[in-house]
Amino acid sequence: MRRETWILIVFAFCIGCAHAQPKPEPPKLAETAGSPETRKILTEKELKATVNSLLRLLASEDYGTRNKAEKGIENLLRRDAENFDFALSYLKSQLDMATDHEVRRRLEQMGLEKYSEFGITGSLFQSFPGIIAKLTSPDLETRWEIMKQLAESKHPDAFTPLVKALGDEDDYVRLFAVVALGIVGDSRAVEPLIEAMKAEPDYRQLQLRAAVALRRIGDETATKLLIDTFKNDKDVMTRRNAALALAEIGDKQAIQPLINGLKDSNDDIRDIAALALGNMQAKEAVAPLIQALTDNKLNWRATVALGDIGDTRAIEPLTELWQKNHDMFIRLCAAYGLAKLDRYCKAFGFIIEALRNEDSYIRANAALLLGGTNDKRAIEPLIEALTDEDDAIHSFSAKSLRDLTGQDFDEDYAIWKAWYEKNRDK
Repeated sequence: MRRETWILIVFAFCIGCAHAQPKPEPPKLAETAGSPETRKILTEKELKATVNSLLRLLASEDYGTRNKAEKGIENLLRRDAENFDFALSYLKSQLDMATDHEVRRRLEQMGLEKYSEFGITGSLFQSFPGIIAKLTSPDLETRWEIMKQLAESKHPDAFTPLVKALGDEDDYVRLFAVVALGIVGDSRAVEPLIEAMKAEPDYRQLQLRAAVALRRIGDETATKLLIDTFKNDKDVMTRRNAALALAEIGDKQAIQPLINGLKDSNDDIRDIAALALGNMQAKEAVAPLIQALTDNKLNWRATVALGDIGDTRAIEPLTELWQKNHDMFIRLCAAYGLAKLDRYCKAFGFIIEALRNEDSYIRANAALLLGGTNDKRAIEPLIEALTDEDDAIHSFSAKSLRDLTGQDFDEDYAIWKAWYEKNRDK
C-alpha cells in the first residue's frame, strides 16, 4: 500500500480527516485531541476536501481502510461543533450522489438522516458518542440509558431528541421520554406532554408519568392547559386524565374548575372531580362535597374525598350517612371518611368488621380502604385477610399492608405474620 494512503488512514482514524495529495498540504488536525481552545476551526473548503478524501477511502477494496475511513468521518463530525451542521449537510449531499454501493451502505448505516430527524447538534454529538445508534437501538435498556443521560446532563440541546421520542412506535420508549422530560424540567415540554396525554388517554402509565413530569416542571402554563382540557375536551377519558394530572400538580387554580366538575352532566367527570379534590385536600371543596352526598352516583366518592380532606365539618353528615344509609358499600365509605377524621370513632371498627362480611365485594373494599386510614390497628386484621378464599382480597390486603408498613412481602401470610409478631410492640 502506498505511503500516502497509510498517512491518510492514520489521519482519518486518529484525528478525523486528511488529504490524499501532498500538495496542497492537508489540514493538520492533530490538535483535535487537545482542548477546544487549541483546535483549528476548518473552513468550509477544507471540510469539503477532507470529506472527499475520506469518501475515497470509504470506497477502498480494503475492509480495514473502509472501517477507518468511517471512523474518520465520525471523528470529523465530532471534532468541531461549530461546523457540524455544514459537515452533516455536505455528507448527506454526497450520499445522494454516491454511486459506489459500499459508500452508500456505509453512509446510510451512519444514520445521517437521523441526525436532523432527532435534532442532534454538534455539541450533543461531541458530548454523547454514538447518540443516534443508542437512541434508535432495538435494546430498550440502551435507549433508556441514553435518554436518562441526556436528561440528567441538563444539556441545552437535549430537549429536541427527547420530544422526538414521544412519537416513537414503542410504548416503553414513549414512557421513557415522558420521564426524561420531567427530569429535564424544561417548560417547553409542557405542551408536548399534554399532547401526549391527549393522544393516549388509555395508556395509564403514561398518564401518571406525564402528570408527575408536569408537576416537576412546575410551569403555570401546564395548569392552564390542563384546566382547559378538563373543561372543554370532548373525550371523557382525556378529561379524567386532566383532572388527575391537576391533582398531581396541586395548583390551587384548579380547585374551582374541579368543584364545578362536581355538577357535570357526566357521571365519570363528577366522580373524577371528587377524587381529584380529595387528593388535593382542598378545604374549599368541603361544602360542595357535603352537598354531593345526596347524589346517589357520587356519594361514595364524596365520602372518601371528605375523609381525605380531613375537615371536621364533614363529621356530622358522614355519621348520618353511615348510620342511616341502607347500602353497605356507602356505609363502608362513610365509615372510612369518619375513621380518617377521628381515629377513635366506632366507624373504624365497622370497617374491620366488614373484612368478615359475607359479600366478597364488601370485604375487598374494606381491605383497600384500610390502607388509606394510616391506622396501625388495621395491620393484624389485614394479615388475617390474606387467608381469605378470594384472591382479590389477598391483593388488596397486601397493598394496604405495604401502604401502612412500608414492607413488601407480597401476599405471603406466613412472612407477614412472622414480621408482625416480631414488630408488634415497636
